Amino acid sequence: ISSLSGSTWYIGPWTLMQRPSSNFAISVDQYNDKLRDKIRSNRFNLISKGNQASINLTRVASDAIFPKVAFEQIVSSVDFYGSLLAHVLLSEFEDLEQRQRLSNQWFSVQLGNMPWPIYTAISMAKDDEDKYNYHWYEFTPEEIRDLEVGFAFPSFAFGRTFERGESTNFAPEQSFGFLLGMWGSAYTVNLKDIKRIFEAQEGTTLAEDAKLLKS
Repeated sequence: ISSLSGSTWYIGPWTLMQRPSSNFAISVDQYNDKLRDKIRSNRFNLISKGNQASINLTRVASDAIFPKVAFEQIVSSVDFYGSLLAHVLLSEFEDLEQRQRLSNQWFSVQLGNMPWPIYTAISMAKDDEDKYNYHWYEFTPEEIRDLEVGFAFPSFAFGRTFERGESTNFAPEQSFGFLLGMWGSAYTVNLKDIKRIFEAQEGTTLAEDAKLLKS
């Protein structure tokens, strides 16, 4: 089952909860009920002071941020956004909500009675002509693949540096919260594409809309 953007927020946490070692493996209907309860209690309002105050900053720092700092990785707004998403979507894991990993899902699907999850994302990269192009990425419990160049590596190695196909360090795998923040964000969308999509849907140009607003 493939997903992108917000649908990864549904498939990902539900798949993690199916681990054989878990005490709360649940059906789709049960998971839907949990999501409805979170919506009713306003848990998805990430800018709510109450929700932000309830997050354990010490655990966010030790489980999600410090490992990246220790291995000289970039820490960005996606890390903090992802930590908030993990606090909501992975709250059933309690103190381990920030320690969930994509590779953990291998335990959920190894028996073959669960759909194999495929998550997707894009990034902007320069080509040989110094022009920006999208790169599509595919994430599974087994590996992460750059579909443009055909390069793949084990999911547990996401975050490590490589040289000639060999890992040069032992950086820990990125948190699942970080992945949720990356899959469900629009940070890499090209503004030219936003303009093109908007004009295709509205049938007018942004300049024409600006004139209508002024009038």
